[in-house]
Amino acid sequence: MPIGNGTVLIGMSERSQARMIEQVAKALFAAGAAERVIACRMTKDRAHMHLDTVFTLLDHDKATAYPAVVPNIQAISLRPGRRDGEFHVTVEDDFVSAVADALGVPKLHIVETGGDRYQQEREQWDDGNNVLAVEPGVVVAYERNTHAIAGMRRAGVEVVTLDALRIPEAMLTRPRRYLDPLNFATNFALLRDGDGHHGCARRHRGRDGDDGRWERRALRRLRRAGADGRAQPQRADGRAQSRFLAACQRDLG
Repeated sequence: MPIGNGTVLIGMSERSQARMIEQVAKALFAAGAAERVIACRMTKDRAHMHLDTVFTLLDHDKATAYPAVVPNIQAISLRPGRRDGEFHVTVEDDFVSAVADALGVPKLHIVETGGDRYQQEREQWDDGNNVLAVEPGVVVAYERNTHAIAGMRRAGVEVVTLDALRIPEAMLTRPRRYLDPLNFATNFALLRDGDGHHGCARRHRGRDGDDGRWERRALRRLRRAGADGRAQPQRADGRAQSRFLAACQRDLG
């Protein structure tokens, strides 16, 4: 999980081991794609095998977390050592403070999975903490996790649900089969402006000066999310990713 400032979080549970995290860290450091890797040691439980099912960043200084798991995560920071292939290892006091330190913020505001204990268990299982940050303070979430969404909105986070992103039925070529490729091929839903028109087409036809405003706003958000070093969606560049994948393939082979 890239979190910005040259830091990557990697969960260590049933499906990942310390040796694998070392290999990933070596590849990232060698490619200059990261300066710090935080191994997040979780309890071995199939209900939360992946880090992003219990913890995800929402903003520069906000994160959603499952309170039954996150306080017990052990954080171990790996940094490049003096020689190639060596690590400087730091056992952190706790996971949340380690993330705050990596982000350069004095404190990380935690928005817990909403509801009582039973509702928290249900929403965690339904990926209530697994949101997609499209820019700091704006996330996409599953609409079924009502308690988690309510908590995020109270914390000042803009939450867009997947249901709200659906193409309106009146615009579907085949309304009875939503996932039919024709519905998307004939709509270009992500490029439509607020009036339901394709921004590029209207602009080329020489219409008013507000043509494509929805498209431009969406593209600006995506570009900022990719360019801002503090935003969660930050990724390594394509060359570094290719080297990392190549290293993984060599290890598996």
